Amino acid sequence: ATVGLGEMFQLTAGAVVGAGTSQYANNLGPLTVDEDFWGASVGLLANLSEDTRLELGVGYEDYDEAGSALGFGGGVYWDPVSQVTLGVGATYIDYGDRQDVGTDGLGNLAFVNDSNEDSLQVFFGTWLRFP
Repeated sequence: ATVGLGEMFQLTAGAVVGAGTSQYANNLGPLTVDEDFWGASVGLLANLSEDTRLELGVGYEDYDEAGSALGFGGGVYWDPVSQVTLGVGATYIDYGDRQDVGTDGLGNLAFVNDSNEDSLQVFFGTWLRFP
């Protein structure tokens, strides 16, 4: 769902609930083919000027077996022309009770994280759009 808050702001939210699929994975993935999971996120987009915006968001996901994760992200994006976007941002993931080693429902290794540490990623991106 997305709601405009005046000309400068936009609030967006989403959620997912599932069971019985090993095809859905975000920061975590299911360990079994019938694992129950849910996730939700909210975001705020602020138009700082006609061609510059700030995006902030938070999301949470929880699996019965694989554990949970809480993520925070944000970035600043600039559109110098309609076909180009430049952006810089960061994402921080706080892994709750994530399992160290798991497999998906087909027996494939899903992830390995012996230290169970949190994650911080900083990025710079360029997006090109061609009609």
